[in-house]
Amino acid sequence: MQNKGIRILLWILTIAMCVVIFAFSEQDGSKSMETSGVIAEPIAKQIASKRPPMTKSQYRKLLDEVQHYVRKTAHFSEYALLSALVFLLMTSYGKHRRGLISTLFCALYASGDELHQLIGGSRTGMWQDVLLDTCGAAVGALVCWGILVLTASMLRKRRLREETAK
Repeated sequence: MQNKGIRILLWILTIAMCVVIFAFSEQDGSKSMETSGVIAEPIAKQIASKRPPMTKSQYRKLLDEVQHYVRKTAHFSEYALLSALVFLLMTSYGKHRRGLISTLFCALYASGDELHQLIGGSRTGMWQDVLLDTCGAAVGALVCWGILVLTASMLRKRRLREETAK
């Protein structure tokens, strides 16, 4: 029963993450820039404060560069999280090759996401973003796999200590 509750929660979180990614993809270019600007502007201001005084043009260039990295980091991170959720979901079903499944699912979802942007017309779909998203997904799956292996090893050691103590 407990496993079923966890599985339901994982389904809800996975679907919610897909919806969040779709919602970000649905934004037009200016709204998307505004969203990433919320994070990029404080970072750019902090960087600018550590440098010699900048002209407005120089600051704008810095802000654009920071915003680019914020947007790409967001791509990577959201797909790492989606992959981790799919990995955990597959684990709840006892599936093998869950890292491959979660990474492939995310690669397909990223492809659909970029196609959606391309067809939508207000933004450009980029194959580079699909590659970045897939790399994020692979990292998310690897982190989950590493945690799973580490946890299993720790549990084995604990059981051995308990058996030795008896």
